[in-house]
This record gives sequence, structure tokens and C-alpha cells, in this order.
Amino acid sequence: MFRFSRDGNAAAVPLFERAVALDPAFARAHAGLSFTYFEDAFLGFAGDLAHAEALARRHAESALEQDPLDPFCNLVMGRVFWLRGQLDASLPWLDRAIQLNP
Repeated sequence: MFRFSRDGNAAAVPLFERAVALDPAFARAHAGLSFTYFEDAFLGFAGDLAHAEALARRHAESALEQDPLDPFCNLVMGRVFWLRGQLDASLPWLDRAIQLNP
């Protein structure tokens, strides 16, 4: 996912999905899925951008349900709002991520 490429995301998704299947409460795996789907939507890798956005949101929400104090989980939720053009709504999540891990 940190390759910021279509191929990198394609390689990361099944690994995160496997991690979630093994431990549905693994917040960071949900956050990783949100991160990759965000990239798919934001960078235009996905054929269906709305579906990628919905998956990014769903996994960000799942990550926060499992661990609301994880800075990465808060970061991915903040980025979900970028996809919707709601930059002001993203700021509290991004600020919280920074507060949790300055």
C-alpha cells in the first residue's frame, strides 16, 4: 500500500482481508483496507470509485469500532472525508490522530 500504486494495492488487499478473516477485531487490518481503498478511489485505480469510497468508509468505521484510540484508525477516517470533498469534516479526525501520536 505504501507503494502508492495499483499493483501495490492489489497485493495489499488480500493480505489485509486474510488478517481480518483471522481476527475480525484487528483494527489495524481494517485501517489498512481503508487506506488501500482510499488510494484506489483517490488515485483513480478503481473502476468503480463510489464502491472504493464506500469500502474505505466501511473499513475506517470498523477500525474505529475496534480501537478508537489508534492514531492510524483516526487518520483513515479523516481521509474518507477527503473523498467526499468534506475537508472541514476531516480535520477533527486528523487532529485526533496527531494528538494520539504527535
